[in-house]
Amino acid sequence: MGRLGIILASAVMALGVGACGARAEFVCPLPQKGSPGVLPESPEKIKELSGLLGSGDLDNRIHLIIANLRREYPKADDAAIVNYLVTAYCPVVDAEEIGDEAKTEKVNAFSSEVLRIIASQSLSP
Repeated sequence: MGRLGIILASAVMALGVGACGARAEFVCPLPQKGSPGVLPESPEKIKELSGLLGSGDLDNRIHLIIANLRREYPKADDAAIVNYLVTAYCPVVDAEEIGDEAKTEKVNAFSSEVLRIIASQSLSP
C-alpha cells in the first residue's frame, strides 16, 4: 500500500470503520494542538473552515485551503494536510440528516478527493 493509501486507511479508521469492517458510531476527529506530523488545529479555525467547506464549490475551496496550509506550514507532509482537511470537513457531514454509514462514505469520498488533488499538485511542475 502506498503512502497515500495508508493516509486514507488511517482517515477511514479514525471515522469509525475498524480493520475488520465493523462499523461504529460516526465520530469526527477532534482538533489537535499540533505535534510532529500533525498540524495545529484550533476549534475556532476548524469551525471557520467547516463553514467554508460547507458553503459550496468544494473543489476550489479544497485547493485554496491546501495552498494556504502549504504556505503556512511548508514542511507539512501530505498526511497532515489530509487529516487537517478531514477534521474541518467532518462537522459539515455530521450535521447532515443521514445515517452514520452514509456520513462515513461522504467523508471517505472527500478524503479521496483531497488525496487526488494533492497527488495532482505533486505531479505538476
